[in-house]
Amino acid sequence: MARARVTDDAALLTAAASVFREKGYRGTTISDIADAAGVSRPTLYSYAGSKQWLLDRIVRELLDRTTRLLDADCQAGRTPWQRLHAVVARHVVSAVENGGFYAILLSEESELSPETREYYRVVATRNTAIFRSLLDDCAPENRGDILDTTIAANLIVSMLSSLHRWYDPDGPVGLTQLTEQITLVVRRVLGDAPVPTTSPRTQGSPTGTEGRPE
Repeated sequence: MARARVTDDAALLTAAASVFREKGYRGTTISDIADAAGVSRPTLYSYAGSKQWLLDRIVRELLDRTTRLLDADCQAGRTPWQRLHAVVARHVVSAVENGGFYAILLSEESELSPETREYYRVVATRNTAIFRSLLDDCAPENRGDILDTTIAANLIVSMLSSLHRWYDPDGPVGLTQLTEQITLVVRRVLGDAPVPTTSPRTQGSPTGTEGRPE
């Protein structure tokens, strides 16, 4: 089937991501990516200098956009639980809309350049710390005596980042229900804390796509 011709960097990254996910980074050639993008090899090289550059760019775009949206969502609610709910909702939508990008990030981390691998580590540490702070705010009475929120935050972030591995966006569970179920899990972990009474927005995605991915 003929493929749409790439018109910008975002389309090129999407094409490259689809091939990386299908064939793996090492099994992918520049010709494979050019074919998926509907361009010639010379045209592809005018956008990107190498296969390595494309992989790094995919990961950095995902991390940068996720971080910006996460920072905004941390201000989205009046109460700690509303803010946590907003952050969970953002991760759910991101994981559904950008599953291919998350799959590459998790499966091809060893193929990243040293600079991008270090950038990923720094961003992941920062975003996990935000989750830990939200958990502390939602259950201030815990104070580390019952729950280690650093461990809890890492577990929750890992769970949210791997949603693409099992969640079917065309299945019977919608995004709102999935968000509520994940929030309920966190509520139970924190000791039956109250569930938020309002659902924050869930629009937007780390790669700038809308509609139908940590």
